[in-house]
Amino acid sequence: MNQFFEDQANLIKHLKATDIYQIGVLLNETKQELDHGDWLSFLSDHRVRLSPRTAQAYMQVTRENDGYRLAEFGIAKAMLLLERKPNAVEREKFLAEHDPLKLTVKQLRELLGLTTTKKAQKSTAESGQFDQQIIWAAGVLHIEPSKLSRENIPTAFRRMAQIFHTDKQLTQDETFMRTLIQAREILWKHFGIAEAAAA
Repeated sequence: MNQFFEDQANLIKHLKATDIYQIGVLLNETKQELDHGDWLSFLSDHRVRLSPRTAQAYMQVTRENDGYRLAEFGIAKAMLLLERKPNAVEREKFLAEHDPLKLTVKQLRELLGLTTTKKAQKSTAESGQFDQQIIWAAGVLHIEPSKLSRENIPTAFRRMAQIFHTDKQLTQDETFMRTLIQAREILWKHFGIAEAAAA
């Protein structure tokens, strides 16, 4: 590998998960400089350990005009805001009325209209269609909704939890871990799996 690859990997290794904006900037710079094959090797390097999808999320935040502010909310909340309020003007109006730092991810999801009533959830489950909550949970765990099954939930959860590598001090990002757990619980409930039985 070239020296640029090594330097960038070492820089990312020493950043914390809360340094979302800085990580995104480094990832954007690195992707522009490396060949596609090297990019995937870079992401899987032991100092970086990011899935392409997670890296894309960090990079997307930094490409926004208000990216630095979005990064302050954490990656889960930033991605929710980008998904539901893709227009920066709409986000600014929303942020003038609500402070995501004082909200849980669940509360932010509710404010953004990403929850449904139990009756609506039951009818979509019976019809074989997935509601937004199931799609969100599958996305958090990087499972394609069409490939969603009770068997791949634990594997996907473990894979995503491995992002918490001690060298990067990601264990300090409690919000990210709570988001993973929330996603797993939503999917367990969808498939009727009791927490005790699956743990």
